[in-house]
Amino acid sequence: MTGDKPLERAVLLQDVAVLLLSLLLAHWLRPPLADLLPGLKPVVPAEQYVHLLLVFLPTWALVAERLDLHRVRTLTGPLVELLRALLWTQAWGTLVLALILVAAQVNLNRSLIGLFLTVSTLLLTTAKLLQRAWAFRTEGEALALVLGAGENEAEAIGRWRGRRVERLASLEPEALRRRLQAGGVDEVLLPPADRATLRGLVEACAEVGATALVAVDRMDVELPPPRAEAVGPTLYLTYRTHEPELPSRFVKALIDRTVGLMMLVMTLPLML
Repeated sequence: MTGDKPLERAVLLQDVAVLLLSLLLAHWLRPPLADLLPGLKPVVPAEQYVHLLLVFLPTWALVAERLDLHRVRTLTGPLVELLRALLWTQAWGTLVLALILVAAQVNLNRSLIGLFLTVSTLLLTTAKLLQRAWAFRTEGEALALVLGAGENEAEAIGRWRGRRVERLASLEPEALRRRLQAGGVDEVLLPPADRATLRGLVEACAEVGATALVAVDRMDVELPPPRAEAVGPTLYLTYRTHEPELPSRFVKALIDRTVGLMMLVMTLPLML
């Protein structure tokens, strides 16, 4: 977590505290739920709570770190992106939890897992909304610094990125460094330029921990939008002559998620 802002460190610690609180609430909610649901065991051995924490918490924290769930730029960015990052973190934590427990042949009560995941998702969603308001008050709305762009282009970037936009006409690394040192910039959008210029600009962003997005020239062809793909040290734009239509892509995504859910449900009995 080197280079993190104090607010980001506090947010990550708050998230861990929410997970611990969720497990405690799941413990408190089990007895009243057992009265309503006869098949629910009211008492779960204490070691099962320890196993759940030891497996789920490290995985959750790792995925949250990779998805920048605690970062100011995520908290102050589009709300949809924040919620998507949270749901992906919960999903990966659940999947890894199931795989590790099955591989290690550790028995865990599945109703405890389901109750914990439900409570933690609800509490984390509430916490993220409160943290988002806190980040706005403390840091302000996320700011994207756009280099070498006209006013109309900068406004369009702001709409696409869901952020406030500031323009910087100069492509000199020192000019960018001075602006970044003044603070308030979350990401920098760089135009296509020669390798030496881009190197200096990216290094200036790295010094303060700002995300650098480097534009790549693309051809104006009648093909679906390209995708970026790294091959060794070189970045390529991948153009495909055939892209599945939206309905088929939706059906494929639905099937993938259904199969994943079925596999997860099939492994749950092994945790009993």
